[in-house]
Order: sequence, then structure tokens, then C-alpha cells
Amino acid sequence: MKLLPLLTLAVASILLTGCASQSTAYYTLSAPQNVVNKTNAVSATPTYIVAPVTVPAAVDDIPLIVRQSNDQLMVLTNDKWTAPLGEITTGALAQALTQFVGMPPIQGVMVQSLPRPTNTFEVKVDIQQFELEPAKQASIGAVWRVSFNDKAKRSLTCYSLLSTPATPGVVPLVTAQQKNIIALAEQITFVLQNQKAPTGVNCQTAS
Repeated sequence: MKLLPLLTLAVASILLTGCASQSTAYYTLSAPQNVVNKTNAVSATPTYIVAPVTVPAAVDDIPLIVRQSNDQLMVLTNDKWTAPLGEITTGALAQALTQFVGMPPIQGVMVQSLPRPTNTFEVKVDIQQFELEPAKQASIGAVWRVSFNDKAKRSLTCYSLLSTPATPGVVPLVTAQQKNIIALAEQITFVLQNQKAPTGVNCQTAS
């Protein structure tokens, strides 16, 4: 009667082998700077603000949470983010945007203390799907909006579904999700620089 649960645990251990250990390991979603391929610089880089990124409540925690083959979530108690998931996602996105755009976003105290120029763009990201599937893939589904804050009060709202294959282990899962964050930042950068939808991304304009 206990055979099935034991088999399930054994399979999960095999998929995560080589990374999960008795000692605690810490991870971040910020990829190394040499991973980001900077786009061609434009003459007028906009000033922009990145609002705190929202993530699903079920995974907005410090321990990594993965989805098993039986569609159940499993908490990896020895594998942790360096901060709650929403916080490190915001930081990782801001870092990737900085490398793509060539300048960092206005954040934190700066948003409240400095007068905002009329052409300051505002970026809001709601990650509705954040999946880590061992030995399969990492994926995110995000609704995001860039408000141009011009006289016409224009904005562009888009939906991105990004996935990257991952080999067995926790490190490949984290690396795959880092690549998804970079891809999302690249799409947002295109809008910041061109004020139009990226090719292949579902977007709607509003004014």
C-alpha cells in the first residue's frame, strides 16, 4: 500500500538529483551580465519606472516551489531564493532592463522624491504563471503594460508566455527561468524604445 508514494518520492529525487542537498543553497533570478545581449542603443533613451512585479501567491515565498509530474507542488526546503520571489523578480527584471536600455529605472525613494518628467514611461508586470518543472522546463506567463505618460495618455498592454527547457537539477531550472526573465525584459525594452508592440507578442493599445 505504501509503494506508490515511495515511488513518487524516488522519481522526484531523480529529477532533482545533483542540486538538492542537505546544505541550503541560495538562488537569484538575476542572470550574469554577460548573458544579456544588449540591443542597439537609441538616441533618446526614455526615463522609466518599474513598479514592483506581482507573482502568484502560491509561489511567492523564499523556498523554491516546483511542480511535479502529478501536478502537485513540492517545496524544496534546502533550495531557496535570496528573498521572496516577487522581490527578486522585480530586481532581476530591473537589472535586465538596465543592460538592454543602457540606464536603470527610477525606483524606490527616487520615485517619490524626484519630480517626474512628462515623458517618463511606467512599466507594470503581473506574472500570472511561474512554473518550475524538474527535468522539463521553466515558464512564465505575464501580463505587462507600458504607460507612455504623454499628452494622449497612451499605453500598451501585452501578454507574454515564455518557456525554456531544463535538464534535471535545480540549477538548470533556475537558469532557464533567468532566460525567461531576460526574454521578457527584451520585449519590454522594444516597447520602451519603439512605442509599438514587439513582433509575435499579443498586445493591445489604449489611450
